[in-house]
Amino acid sequence: MESFKNLFTWDKLKFIPILLFIGIMPLTVRLKTVHMEGLEKDWLPTPFVYSDIFNYYKAELIFYSALLAIAFLIAGWVLGKTKYKMSIIDKIALAFGAVVIVSSILSPYKEVVWRGYAERWHGARTWLSYIVMYFYFRIVIRDFQSRLDVTRIVLFSGLIMGSIGVFQLLGLDPLKAEIVKRMILPLDYVSQFGTEGISFTFEDTRVYLTLYNPNNVGLYAAAMLPFCVYGWMNEKSVMFKGLWSLFGVQLILALVGSYSRAGIVAIVIAFGVYMVFNLSVFVLNGKKMVVGLVVLLLVALLGNQLSGQILTRRLGDVFNSRALYTKVEAVDVQGKVLLVNYNNQEVYFEYIQTPDGLVPTIYDAQESELDVIENEEGDFVFNNEQLAGLKFRYISYTDIGIVVELVSGQIKWPFAMTDEGYKYVNAFGKLVNVEASQSIGFEGKERLGSNRGYIWSRSLLLIKESPIFGSGADSFTLSFPQNDYINQGNVFGDTQKIVDKPHNQFIGLFIEFGLIGLGLFLAWFVGSVFTYRKDILSVSVLGIMISFMFYDISVGTGWILIMTFGILTTDTIQEVS
Repeated sequence: MESFKNLFTWDKLKFIPILLFIGIMPLTVRLKTVHMEGLEKDWLPTPFVYSDIFNYYKAELIFYSALLAIAFLIAGWVLGKTKYKMSIIDKIALAFGAVVIVSSILSPYKEVVWRGYAERWHGARTWLSYIVMYFYFRIVIRDFQSRLDVTRIVLFSGLIMGSIGVFQLLGLDPLKAEIVKRMILPLDYVSQFGTEGISFTFEDTRVYLTLYNPNNVGLYAAAMLPFCVYGWMNEKSVMFKGLWSLFGVQLILALVGSYSRAGIVAIVIAFGVYMVFNLSVFVLNGKKMVVGLVVLLLVALLGNQLSGQILTRRLGDVFNSRALYTKVEAVDVQGKVLLVNYNNQEVYFEYIQTPDGLVPTIYDAQESELDVIENEEGDFVFNNEQLAGLKFRYISYTDIGIVVELVSGQIKWPFAMTDEGYKYVNAFGKLVNVEASQSIGFEGKERLGSNRGYIWSRSLLLIKESPIFGSGADSFTLSFPQNDYINQGNVFGDTQKIVDKPHNQFIGLFIEFGLIGLGLFLAWFVGSVFTYRKDILSVSVLGIMISFMFYDISVGTGWILIMTFGILTTDTIQEVS
C-alpha cells in the first residue's frame, strides 16, 4: 500500500508533462481533417482542406504538454518544492521566445503564424511550447537520478519506435495493419470510406517510423544514438544496458531503411567533433566507447549490405547534380504571345481572335513560321532537329476554352487562350500567371542534393524581405515563389510541387525570425554544446544541428532538439530541502 502511495508523490508526478512530451506524443498517429481558413492563394485549392495523419495531433500534444508543465511549475512554486537559478543560456532561450512573439506580431502572414502551415503546424504556439518544455526539463532534472529517469522515458518510447522501424524495414509496416488503421482513423471516416481510404506513399521496406518523413528518421537516429551510448555507460543494471544496446541496433537499422544521408553525415561528424574536443574523456572510457561504436558500425555495414548498399549509393549521390527533366529553359507570357525557349531556340505561340474563332500561329525569332507535323497520338511535333523533344497539343475545356499544352518528356504545361492573353492552368483548374522566380547561386546545379540547389537559390533571396525579425513562424511556404511552374517542372519533374520548407533550418530561421532570431538560436546551441562539451549528450545536439544544414525542424523532430537541450543543460537546478 505504501509503495502505491509513493506513485503519487511529487517526485513521481512531476514527470507527467515530460512523459507526455517525449513518451506519448512522438508515437501519436491519428487522422485529422483541417479546413485552412484565410489561405486564398492561387497555388492552393479553394477551399483548402487538409487531411493530416502524422503531425496535427503531435502539435496539439506539444501544446498541452506545455500547458501541463506550466500548471506543474505553478504547483511546485506554491508547494515550495524547487528553486531555480537562471543561466545565461536560459536568458538566451527566453530572448529567442520574445523574438518568436515579435516576429509573429509583425508578420504579414497572420493566417499561419500562430498554429502554423498545414502539415507542418510549426507556428509560434509550437515554438513557445518548446521553450516552456525546455525550462521544465531544466527544473525537473536536478540530479543524476532524475536525469536517468528521464532518459529511461526516452528509452522505452524509443524501443516502441525502433520496433516499428524494424517491422517497416522487413516490409511489415504496423501502421498498414487493419487493426492499427481502425485506431488511426475516426469512426465516421471508416464508415464513409473504409480503411482502404488511407494509404502511405513510401515503398514497403522504407522506414519512416511515426515521424511522417524518412528524412526525420535520420535526424531522430543522429540524436538518439548518443543517448544509447550514455545509457550503456551509466546504467548499472545489465537489463538496462541490454535495452540501450537493443535500441542502438534498432536505430542503425532504421537509419539504413530511411535512406537518410543527412542522418549518416550528422552522426559521423558529431561523434568526430566530440572525440577531437574530448580526447581525455574518450581515453578514460575508451574501451566502452570503442566496443559500442564498433558494434553499431558492424550493424550499419550489415544493414547496408542487406539493403543492396543503399547507404553508400545514397551518400555517393549527395554532390551529384543530375540533369534537368527537360530542355525548356524559360517560358514568357507576353499577352497573346507565348515565348518558349527550348534548347537555346525561341519558339513563339501566338493566337488571333476572329469571328470564326481562335487562329494560332507558331514562328521563330525571325518571325518565320515553323513547320509542325501532327503525329498519330494527335500531338504536334516540330520538323526541326533542335526542337526534337518538344511537342504540343490543343485541348478544348468546357469551362476554360482552348488550351495549348506544351509537352517535354513527361512534363506538361497547359496554357489557356483567354481574352487577356495566355494564362497558365494549374492543378486546381485556376487560371494564373506564371512567375519566373529570382535566384542566387547554384546556376546549373538546381538538382544538387535532391533539388536543394533550386530551393536554396530561391530561399536565400527571401531573407532580404524581413532581415531583422523575419516573416513570422512557419511562414516559409507563403513566402516562397510557388508560381514558378516552369522551373518546378524542370527541376522536380512535377508542376504541382509546393515547397514548404527550405531544407536548411538555419536559412529557415533567418527567413522566419530574421537575423536576431537566428543569432539567438545559434547562441543557444553553441552555448549549450560548448558549456557541456564533455557530456556525451552534446553529440545529440551537434548531430541535430548538422542535420539542420540539410533538413528542417518540424513537430516530428523539434521535440528531440528541445529535449536534448533540456537534458544536457541541467547542472544549475537545486531542490529545496
